[in-house]
Amino acid sequence: MNRSFDFGYSLRAATIYEPKEKAPHTTGTIRLKSFDCDGWHIINLAERTCDCSEFQGTRVGCVHLDAMGVHRLTAFTASTYPTFSQALSALVKSLRLRRVDDAAYWLLYLIGFPEPQHRFRTARRLLIGAAEDGHSIAVMEKVLGQFPSISKPKTELQNLVAEAVRICKVPNWWHPSTGGSDYIHSGLVALRRLSYLQGKKSLAALTAMLERGIGEKDKP
Repeated sequence: MNRSFDFGYSLRAATIYEPKEKAPHTTGTIRLKSFDCDGWHIINLAERTCDCSEFQGTRVGCVHLDAMGVHRLTAFTASTYPTFSQALSALVKSLRLRRVDDAAYWLLYLIGFPEPQHRFRTARRLLIGAAEDGHSIAVMEKVLGQFPSISKPKTELQNLVAEAVRICKVPNWWHPSTGGSDYIHSGLVALRRLSYLQGKKSLAALTAMLERGIGEKDKP
């Protein structure tokens, strides 16, 4: 399969910021209170490990590392041409960042894979992308209506790009212009409080908490 593409931009070396003085809290380890008892756990930021029983049993991850946003690194092997899955992942990121040109580039790349299941997966990712960050019911319904057409093996590129453009026109909920910073901060605080919440965390209890929170937020 021969392909020739022009990225339209050049790669430049990244600038790494290094503070002159090290912050007092960056010692390489932190203490985090356990979510299910009164004990504390030690998280090693450099090695991405935790001394809890969950991590010691799997050596992969645990709720404490997840809560701190510390994740194990996975190996990546660079290749001349991305695989279908890698290109599909790039399309997803282009849509989430609302970069139309990049989305069109990766759609052009993806249609080079002729198998019907590849076209279906590409269309399915567009459908998911319509509901992932924009939260526009009208856009979701429009892309859903076009799904039977864009998922066919003979779909033209412009039809796929049209749906990508439709998605990218809707602002992301997490963008600063839509109050995303406050939304993300509130979500992180709520997640941390929920981790320490005592008692049964049933669907009914969590639903009641959400309804109560929405009601309090809507008060004049």
